[in-house]
Amino acid sequence: MKGFAAQIGPLAQRSIVRTFRRPPLVAAGFVFPLILYGFTYGGLGKAATKLPGFPTSSYATFALGLTFAYAGIYATTLAGGQIGDDVQTGFIKRLALTRLGSITLLLGQLTGVVFFAFLQGAVFLAVGFALGAHVAAGVGGAFVVVAFGAFNAITLGTVGIMAALRVGSGQAVAGLFPVFMASMFLSSMNLPRDLIRAGWFRTIATYNPLSYLMEAPRSLLVTGWSPEPLLLGLLVGASIFIPALLSTAASLRALSVRK
Repeated sequence: MKGFAAQIGPLAQRSIVRTFRRPPLVAAGFVFPLILYGFTYGGLGKAATKLPGFPTSSYATFALGLTFAYAGIYATTLAGGQIGDDVQTGFIKRLALTRLGSITLLLGQLTGVVFFAFLQGAVFLAVGFALGAHVAAGVGGAFVVVAFGAFNAITLGTVGIMAALRVGSGQAVAGLFPVFMASMFLSSMNLPRDLIRAGWFRTIATYNPLSYLMEAPRSLLVTGWSPEPLLLGLLVGASIFIPALLSTAASLRALSVRK
């Protein structure tokens, strides 16, 4: 255990420091989702809560769930960009040639984005509370909501790392961000899936993984401790994370044997 901590410690510290070394990226991670949250809340708040069957009278609470899905989307660009830079400088290849395990390397590289996701979650909750949002699951649920934001960051951050190792460029990985954002607008971001009247939209939202990564923390905010959305969120996240993790490990092994 001490050997693992000694290996991952410097990588984790490096990941955290470099994450916060770029103030524009840090600011964007807080400002943009809060602007999106504000527009969604302001534009749909009064109308949506009047729909029959809408799960809460507080749209500020319902819409807050989107910010925790965004934490995962942003982690894709953040983690992928960092790895892409390390690939271009040769840092990753040098690490891959050491005895450092691929899982240890991946966890060390993800530390910064996960730490950032926790900070995002705390700020998002504070802003939500200021607008009248609440956590139906109580104080413990609030911590789990923030943890789900970090889980989303791990899940999609691994996808960003996988893509960066494949293409060898952080700038190319940045192209994933608009794709994920478009997918977010085709999810259950604005309404529960059972209240989406357009059949094609409801079908897309049902098959969209981001719906479940959003609905898991939202369920804690709106309904409390509901096992189904929490389990679905974990399962969908795992179905994304595990293949991305295996692909990343294979790419790192390939680097270690490449001349």
